[in-house]
Amino acid sequence: IIQLLPDHVANQIAAGEVVHTVDVDSVPILYVIRPDDAYQNDPLFAGSAFRRMALRLRFEGPLAEEGRAVFLEQVEDLGLHYFVAGTYNNMAKEQHEKGNYDGAVLLYQEALSFYPGHLMALYNYGLALYQSGSHHDVIQQYEIAFEHQAKRILDKETLANMDYTLGRCYLDLEDFESANQVFQSLVGRYPKNTTYRMHLAKAFIKRDSVEAALKQCQAVIKLSPDMIDAHVLTGQIYQAIGQAELARTSYDMAFKIDPNNEMLQELIQSIEK
Repeated sequence: IIQLLPDHVANQIAAGEVVHTVDVDSVPILYVIRPDDAYQNDPLFAGSAFRRMALRLRFEGPLAEEGRAVFLEQVEDLGLHYFVAGTYNNMAKEQHEKGNYDGAVLLYQEALSFYPGHLMALYNYGLALYQSGSHHDVIQQYEIAFEHQAKRILDKETLANMDYTLGRCYLDLEDFESANQVFQSLVGRYPKNTTYRMHLAKAFIKRDSVEAALKQCQAVIKLSPDMIDAHVLTGQIYQAIGQAELARTSYDMAFKIDPNNEMLQELIQSIEK
């Protein structure tokens, strides 16, 4: 079921050609290149080697029980757990990008069954879970990722995306203290990111920290003066604490940016009443 590619085919892969599987008695053959033994146990090298070698695995349907048993046995013998997990992760991403979150979740689960510490699979799995509404499961998966040294290994952008997803989960689950901690950390690392500041403002509002929320909104407006959401949120905060004139000023500023916005017209009318 698993075969090693000869050198001339390996060179073709390096040149950018795609490798496909071949079915033999309805059991897919997986063609892979085995990394040098010296790097066999290095997940970071294996990950980059996997991408360069364009490992491909295509299952049209579930493997028969006997075929799967043989497949798993050979994966074990060749030490290809990380590679196979990476393949399933790529397959899952294809479904994920098509909006098939349930299908993606199943493939991410398959990836993690081969290599539970595959960080990109954990990250992508958590994102798919969030998009399918399984917030508690997201938190659980990202906790596993952090246990596997995600903060030491993953790049800063991926870690920020993980934290952003976590923060939104906490907001949706009304764990406002945790949300506040996550978004404060993000703003500290990325002070010019208006999205993180807006979410931090919302977390502050939920914790009745009005002044802190207004400070974040003002910082967003300074960074992005035409950001309507920041003006609207500022106005809503002022309106909630009885500062009608300041609320009207914020709504008017937003209205100048988008005079055809019906929601803004309704907000202004709500003050005039």
